[in-house]
Amino acid sequence: MEVRCRINGKSVTLSGREDERLRDVLYRAGYTSVRDSDDREGFSGSDTIIFSGVPRYSNLILLYQAEGADIRTPEGLLDGRETNDVQDAMIAAGVVQSAYNAPEAALLLTWLLERNPKPSKDDIKEALS
Repeated sequence: MEVRCRINGKSVTLSGREDERLRDVLYRAGYTSVRDSDDREGFSGSDTIIFSGVPRYSNLILLYQAEGADIRTPEGLLDGRETNDVQDAMIAAGVVQSAYNAPEAALLLTWLLERNPKPSKDDIKEALS
């Protein structure tokens, strides 16, 4: 099956079985920041994407559900090879210990700041939970 959607602002066509996990299809398509580090259960956060404006675990989305979706992955944070302000702040703070979850944390924090430029501590905790 082929599914048309937008990934990181670009129109793309993804191919796979309709019942295949979106995470697997994204990884195969080159979005390697969307990882499977949790025995394929989808709960560690390393497979987090922004799916039509909402943070979701890509392990829990089937390919057919992505038809027409607007998907954002951590790769979309880069401007060429330049990191964004959130990524720079995370690096400066020493948040580099987890290569699996740090990209998704940067994605979630960027998503939050785009919606709420002055989030409370509780807003930040909620976004990262």
